[in-house]
Amino acid sequence: MSWPLTIGFGDLFIEQLLTPTQLARCWRLSRKTIYEMVAEGTLPHLRLGNGQRPRIRFRRTDILFWMKCQARNSAVEQYSPCDY
Repeated sequence: MSWPLTIGFGDLFIEQLLTPTQLARCWRLSRKTIYEMVAEGTLPHLRLGNGQRPRIRFRRTDILFWMKCQARNSAVEQYSPCDY
């Protein structure tokens, strides 16, 4: 399997999916931390499959958007007018 996994339906839709391990390596975090963030509902994710152990995947576009929002929120918090 290539990294990241690409899914699509012809030319209509192409999306890159990351595994928890791939995301953990990219961010230099433990897999446990990634799974904790998923359990808390912090990270946008997909659950693929039915049953007791659905596979968790992350859309690259969702993660990039989430990161931008986190950076924006931390900048707003850092320079909040309430701090003056």
